[in-house]
Amino acid sequence: AYAELMMCLPPDWPLNEEGSGELEVYWPVELLKFLARFPHEYETWFAESHTVPNGESFEHYASNTDFCAITFANPKTAPAEFAQLQIAENKVINFLAVIPLYLTEIKLALKEGSEPLFELLEANVVTEVLDLNRKNLVKKRFGLF
Repeated sequence: AYAELMMCLPPDWPLNEEGSGELEVYWPVELLKFLARFPHEYETWFAESHTVPNGESFEHYASNTDFCAITFANPKTAPAEFAQLQIAENKVINFLAVIPLYLTEIKLALKEGSEPLFELLEANVVTEVLDLNRKNLVKKRFGLF
């Protein structure tokens, strides 16, 4: 019933007062804000392996990235006990990592389910640390898309 979303920015990410208005710098923060409102606006919920496209036409989040969707995963950069926080007897907060996806990656998940995508993410050690240079894990040449 309760979740917190997280994405880690690399230490050299230029997030500061000067660059905070530039979409190329600020899009991860805007994305987290959008995702935080989403369950309330659409009366839904998020869990591991759920996907969310950036609009119906899978728009890139900014001009400096081809990422156009996300999936949720268990956090990989924090200790295992970080995944849940019990704040009351009947209230547990689950932490979900936000993993940006390329178009072919989300199409794989939509076509074949999340398991093949998560196998690729795991095999390639993809974490919640944003990497604008991460290679696309689903090649168009396989004829999938």
